Amino acid sequence: MDETSKSNPKPLTRKPSFWSIVGVQAVAYVVLVIVSLLPAVAGLSMDRAFDAGTLCPVIGGTLLVLVFHWCWPFDGLPGLGWFSRLFSLAVGLTSVLFGWRVLTVADRYVTYRSASVLWACLFGVLMTVLVIVGFGRQMLRHDRSHLIVTLSRCIISGVSSAAAGGWCFLPLLFLEGGDAIDGGLVLEYTAACVFVVVLVVAIGAIGPRWRGDMDLTAPRRWVGLGLMPVMLAGIPIFMGTLAMMFPLNW
Repeated sequence: MDETSKSNPKPLTRKPSFWSIVGVQAVAYVVLVIVSLLPAVAGLSMDRAFDAGTLCPVIGGTLLVLVFHWCWPFDGLPGLGWFSRLFSLAVGLTSVLFGWRVLTVADRYVTYRSASVLWACLFGVLMTVLVIVGFGRQMLRHDRSHLIVTLSRCIISGVSSAAAGGWCFLPLLFLEGGDAIDGGLVLEYTAACVFVVVLVVAIGAIGPRWRGDMDLTAPRRWVGLGLMPVMLAGIPIFMGTLAMMFPLNW
């Protein structure tokens, strides 16, 4: 199913610097936050699927997934060839597109929290499929050397891709701020935002630690490596947004 190159990629003479990984993350965070702020700051409509406010976070999440797989950090490694790459890409795009669907139907046909819970259910389904397919793929390899390392890399790439869909909910977290002020829920909203920021920073700290893996320092690989924590940050963003939907009765 999945053939990888027999030739070993040429390693870099040095691993990427700490600031290289942090720089990739910083650029990604700034772009995603800006596109998510536009609906609240510029007053862009989010009433329909193709309204500018709805498309902004969806485009941001889609680009995040596409750039990660273009800079695939596991390129050329045994058991992580084209099948793993395309499967992870499909998982990421499915997550983002379903997040788009939530933004489309929420507050029109169902409440925001009901639609958001459905995205959480989809995430759980994707995780189940990811484990089954990932483990099955490794069992089909003729050469099962480095099985645990390869399986863990396959799983983390898929989890990161699926989590990227959580960025679709960041505009809602910003919009919740106005309703929280009007409803006297400033303390709760502040706690939710602090929770999100702390987890995002903690997840972001993982990226620089991975730079010591010399298998992942070939050209372009470390760019994808830096984007993995950014995609994973979609989960605390979704959790913080969903948590505020209950007291706000969205």
